[in-house]
Amino acid sequence: MKEKNKILDSLDFIDIECKRCSMEDILSFEQIKSQIPEYLESIDEDVRVTDEEYRARLGLCFECEGLSFGVTCKYCGCFVQMRALNINRHCPSPLIKLW
Repeated sequence: MKEKNKILDSLDFIDIECKRCSMEDILSFEQIKSQIPEYLESIDEDVRVTDEEYRARLGLCFECEGLSFGVTCKYCGCFVQMRALNINRHCPSPLIKLW
């Protein structure tokens, strides 16, 4: 549980508004952003990466040229904060798999 709290605390940096995406036709960026913690908490422990691995994955995403607006992967359209937590997900970059 302590690890989950650290991860949720790390979401404070998500304050960039998406210029335009199809999800905004359905939900506002704030509504989408507010669902990230709920999703992160819903991931079962057996399919979660460790806090250390999660931070390492996010660090690589934040340095990747495929990151759009600080939250979205241009290669798959996911929110990197959500994808990086799941042990069964991998970097979708067609150029080089970062994790």
